Amino acid sequence: MALTFLLILGVLCVEKNNSGFRIITEDELFAIEEKAKKHKKKGRIRNLIIFLVLLLILIGCYLLVHYSTFTKIRTLELFKSDNAVESSYLQFERGVLKYSKDGISYLNRKAKEEWNQPYEMKNPIITTSKKRAAIADKGGNTILILDKNGFVGEAKTTAPIEKISVSDIGLVCAMLSNDVTPEIICYDTEGETVVEHKVSVSKSGFPVDAAISADGKTLMVSYLEINKGKMKSVVKYYNFSTENKLKVTEEEKAYENTIVPMVFFVKGDLSIHVGDNQLDIERGTTELKNVASLKFKSQISSVAYNDHYIAVMLKNKVGHELRLYNTRGKKILSKDIEEEYSHMKIVNNQIVMYDGTKCGIIMKDGVMKFKGDTKQQIYEMFPVFGVNKYIVVSDQGFELSRLVK
Repeated sequence: MALTFLLILGVLCVEKNNSGFRIITEDELFAIEEKAKKHKKKGRIRNLIIFLVLLLILIGCYLLVHYSTFTKIRTLELFKSDNAVESSYLQFERGVLKYSKDGISYLNRKAKEEWNQPYEMKNPIITTSKKRAAIADKGGNTILILDKNGFVGEAKTTAPIEKISVSDIGLVCAMLSNDVTPEIICYDTEGETVVEHKVSVSKSGFPVDAAISADGKTLMVSYLEINKGKMKSVVKYYNFSTENKLKVTEEEKAYENTIVPMVFFVKGDLSIHVGDNQLDIERGTTELKNVASLKFKSQISSVAYNDHYIAVMLKNKVGHELRLYNTRGKKILSKDIEEEYSHMKIVNNQIVMYDGTKCGIIMKDGVMKFKGDTKQQIYEMFPVFGVNKYIVVSDQGFELSRLVK
């Protein structure tokens, strides 16, 4: 097509010389076209070389930043928050829940209050799912159900509250203690009793922990049995029937001579049982299938998880060991930890740990991203968009910070 165009142009174009005008020949047109092609090819090669150089520079900068260990945090922007020291904080959705004995509020990442829900609680305890949050007065009788837009519902219990768990649909289950027998009662967002389960301690044992699935259809309870001086833990699954009663499955998991103080659902029907020195990953609710059974020589001191990973902190004789597993039980990393941290969480591919002013951040591939003293009390911390950027909730307020050397 280009050649045809040039041929036609050659017929029309003329070149003036001393004797007049002449028509450009076909060979000359081919020469012009070849010259244009070579020039265009050189341009493409030059652009490709520039692109590759820039790409190598970007990869080099990424590797330099990724594999570096930072020891200091620089505040880029400070957003003041009232009564920061008197409150507790928990990351939720794209912001932070701030709660105390007087009420709970939802703050965006610039510490701006989106909503506020007042209450009076002597000992507030909080739990979250992906879409819902629930806060209760431990030892009291009040439960509030919330989401990112504010108040959703309230429930009143007839016995003191010990623990709570909330689903994505707002169904909240509470472990209650009384003088006769423990109870596990589930409430909807209207405060109505959906499921009521009175525990027979002589048959099932004493309930230690409970968790409800995200869809609100299954309740998992860990029981502790002591018979003739022997200890046994049993984890049972209950499915909700149309009659609003608990139906126990035939499947259950028993653990001899150990306590299972923590159970939780990771995603869907995938659940975790955490014992003294072992962790089991189970799939299913009516028919359990063991995905992995992890046993440790050291005692488990803390566990954190998200949809993809489970972090286990083991307490050794000389320190701590951090292990990271995927939800199939495959070990991703093992790393010795010198410091002791009271808080541990997994955010995306990062394990964030902090205690007081100390902080440690480890990447999924084992790179120690940060280790140091922030010189300020940390109440909550999580990464945000940007290179090495984090939100740090301190006694000063919300700090948009960057890791530096």
